[in-house]
Amino acid sequence: MNQPRAWILGGFLLTALLLIGAFPARAQTRLELRQAIQTTQLVIDEADKVIEDNKCDRGGLLLTRARELQEAARTLPSEEELAARAAAQLDAERLSRIPFSIDKVRLNGAEASTALSQITQRLSDPNIPESRRDIAPICGIRTQLFGTLIASERRSLKPVGKNHYIARVRLQPGDTTLRIRGNSWEVQLPKDVNAGDYLITLYAPPGTPPELHLFAVDDLLAEQDPHIPAWLPAEINLSPRAG
Repeated sequence: MNQPRAWILGGFLLTALLLIGAFPARAQTRLELRQAIQTTQLVIDEADKVIEDNKCDRGGLLLTRARELQEAARTLPSEEELAARAAAQLDAERLSRIPFSIDKVRLNGAEASTALSQITQRLSDPNIPESRRDIAPICGIRTQLFGTLIASERRSLKPVGKNHYIARVRLQPGDTTLRIRGNSWEVQLPKDVNAGDYLITLYAPPGTPPELHLFAVDDLLAEQDPHIPAWLPAEINLSPRAG
């Protein structure tokens, strides 16, 4: 029993006992007192119900807040990520950009630098909403050489924010098909070269066709001053060449 309830009931019972002792011969008085005690008990029970309802309301608010925090953790970037985006934005602003069609899949080194700059611009745009960070699209990769399947694998793309995803993959020479979420892209890599490392970038905002680009890591790093954004995940392991 909580303290306010105990005070109310205890005080009333004490008063009732004193009154009963003062008027022992009056049955009507005893009956009225019993009825009053019952009424008081009903009032206290109703008060208890109100208290429990208030507890439930507070519990509901706390649960709602916890869900909001959980959703924020799934979408909002950390302070480190925001700082990396800001640093990348400063670097992107000083670079010249080589325009290219968004439908072009395989990019050269200069176009790759521009593509990364565009991602940096979107990540720094406060008008573009954040996206969930706990969902990683799966990319199916199949490569054929002279009509024979020589490589097949599935790779997850790392979410970097605002519906952008990226992965570093190693591709064999030949005809490669990339499939993500029911969409596919065809890429032809020279048949007379060795396997190489490539970056896949995917931009897939809701309600619009996805935009995918592929470029060789060596082509990007061969540029004189490529855009290597600070927001790139550590596992991409991309750094400018010395000198």
